[in-house]
Amino acid sequence: MPNMKRIIKYLQDQAVSTSQEKYNGSAYLSPSTKEPQQRVRHRGQLQKNGGQHNVAEKPPPAYTTATPDTRFNTSNNVQTKATRHQYAQDNILQSYDLYIPENAPSQGYWIIYIHGGYFRDPKVTSTSFLPALALLASSSVANEVAGYASVNYRLSKHERYPQDETTTPAYELRNALWPEHFDDVRAAIAHLQRKYSFGSKYLLVGHSVGATMALLYTLGAITRTETEIPPPRIVPPAAVLGVSGIYHFEALHKSFPAYIDITRNAIPNPQDQVMASPAIRPTSEFRTKAIILAHSRDDGLVDWQQVELMKRLFERKPHEGGTVKSVRVVEIHGKHNEIWEKGTELARAIEEALADIRKIEASG
Repeated sequence: MPNMKRIIKYLQDQAVSTSQEKYNGSAYLSPSTKEPQQRVRHRGQLQKNGGQHNVAEKPPPAYTTATPDTRFNTSNNVQTKATRHQYAQDNILQSYDLYIPENAPSQGYWIIYIHGGYFRDPKVTSTSFLPALALLASSSVANEVAGYASVNYRLSKHERYPQDETTTPAYELRNALWPEHFDDVRAAIAHLQRKYSFGSKYLLVGHSVGATMALLYTLGAITRTETEIPPPRIVPPAAVLGVSGIYHFEALHKSFPAYIDITRNAIPNPQDQVMASPAIRPTSEFRTKAIILAHSRDDGLVDWQQVELMKRLFERKPHEGGTVKSVRVVEIHGKHNEIWEKGTELARAIEEALADIRKIEASG
């Protein structure tokens, strides 16, 4: 009997390992599973192609990934302690990675991260936060953070990673259309708030289109053109940090015409593309105290104009009745994907955002 138990345990471990390898950071959701919790394996990735793309020749080489990264084979390996949780059951990507430090302060802030990948890249998932998390967990702000969560959401189709819809199970399909990505983000945060009751004591961080959704999340008014699903009850974050963000799709399309089809792939309705652009929304709709916009002039995939447009919104109409007290720009360094691949600049931006929260709290 002991030998049989060991065999069963071995087979269970192998099944989990195979599932994690297959989905490379996506939680496997079977129809009967309510809320699986899995250890999260990180396959760090290094960017193959840096620099500006040639929009006349081909679409931008956005969010490509390549070789494994061994930087996290250390004694302070936080991803071995991270667990994965499902917040919904329709798709394997409706999950988040959770890390609660030992001796976490009960009154500390939470950090919730939303990944980029232009709504479609299956290799840019919640695990893209792990390099920054490893740095933050051993930094000077570690004693201020009660928990970390990195959100997955349903993805749109990607021509480089096709799926056969006749043979792929429905809960594994990547065929989301706006606003399903955004609905998932809201559902994930609502799930976290119900479980951990942190209220507004959290910093919401997003990279690229994750920054788009982070800022949209704080809007007090959600229109029917954005979503047909009633939004879950949420408490807005104390601050939002947009990193390498997209805030105005029309302006991005003018700078990089190759993005038009990529945007249409996820947001086919032009009116929805307008409503999904935070930089054209009324400032009175934003329900957060501080907005921090971190961007690199060497980004290569999203131009600096996006930051200027977002900042200019609040410079033109700073007193429309919203709750935003502070909007500032933090210049970071590196290519678009390097920001999360290396984690150093992402972690630095988060530290600065936490400092902004402290200042606002001190000022009352």
